[in-house]
Amino acid sequence: MPTHAHILTISGWMPTSDNKFTGHWSRRHRLKRVDQQQVAVEARLQGIPPATGKRRVSIVATSDQHSGRLPDPTNLLKSLLDALVRCRLLVDDSDDGCEVMPPQVRRGQERQTVIVLEDVEQ
Repeated sequence: MPTHAHILTISGWMPTSDNKFTGHWSRRHRLKRVDQQQVAVEARLQGIPPATGKRRVSIVATSDQHSGRLPDPTNLLKSLLDALVRCRLLVDDSDDGCEVMPPQVRRGQERQTVIVLEDVEQ
């Protein structure tokens, strides 16, 4: 049973899709670093505390109406979960550290990602 939820809303951003991690290792590293920096800055500005235990993660990514195809929802998880761990918003991205709910991707007026982090009692 969740005890407390933290909602992190990042306007104008979506996590990098796994499909973009092709090519040279430095490109992958740069894309992951950009995701991590975006999450870190917004989490600090919005006062999201570091994880002290297991958290449930829910993600709703909104793409603007004029972008091309919507990404496969599961393709957004890898970079985002890595960023959440590096920013200490998750203890770990394994089953012991987090419970990942199926991500949702939809169209909207503007690009945005909403991440709900629920502390889970153990």
